[in-house]
Amino acid sequence: MERGTRFTGGKACAELTKRDLVKALEVVERTLVISTENELRNVLLEIGQLVPCDYIISGLARTDDCGQFVGPLQTVNASYPADWFTLYMEEEYAAVDPILQANFSRYGTQVWSETFKQARSRREREFIGEAESFALREGLTLGVKCPSQPVGSVFSFSGRHMADHHRHAAVLERLVPHLHQALLRLKLLPSAANPLLSSREREVLLWIKEGKTNWEIARILRVSEQTVKFHVGNILRKLDTSTRGQAVAVALQQGLIAI
Repeated sequence: MERGTRFTGGKACAELTKRDLVKALEVVERTLVISTENELRNVLLEIGQLVPCDYIISGLARTDDCGQFVGPLQTVNASYPADWFTLYMEEEYAAVDPILQANFSRYGTQVWSETFKQARSRREREFIGEAESFALREGLTLGVKCPSQPVGSVFSFSGRHMADHHRHAAVLERLVPHLHQALLRLKLLPSAANPLLSSREREVLLWIKEGKTNWEIARILRVSEQTVKFHVGNILRKLDTSTRGQAVAVALQQGLIAI
């Protein structure tokens, strides 16, 4: 069994209501203007109402050449117990936390109870026992890997019923990429704070914003479709995004292209 469990689309997508999607879109719009830790904390707490949970925490971390967790860069604690957070740091639980280790190994959506079942070492079991004493027994953790630098994010949502409904994972899977971008901006990493797009890349991005396909952009710019694909790949990498829609949203928020 793989360490960590992921949800796939299908059923999860089908269980999202129109109200879920509207609310998620409102949250996404709020992430685009986050400029302080407190603003990110407030958005996380708002998500806690959309996806009922007790505790929420987010973080950005350095990773090694193999993508493994090295150390924290930024932590925004929305509602985790302060005593647990202090104990976690004092006991250096990051080194044995199976949730954290699985996140930076695979990213995606992780169900705590499934990962906890795979704990083998005494230190791992000790960690799980301490977490349970703080009512941190079940939850979902998601993360995003930066494609252009050794950095990744982690977002944990803890609650008794977090793993009981595919809807919760479906909502979070749509929100976490945008939360990841907000966390990057707070840390002011080079690619997020000052991405250097060429004039041609900006031109391609403008046409993407207008809903044009690669083939249509190629016809407009009188270049090959392969050239357009090359520019799109560069845009996604420089903006640390995984989709065209995310790239447009980030570019608009940072003033790289006009509305």
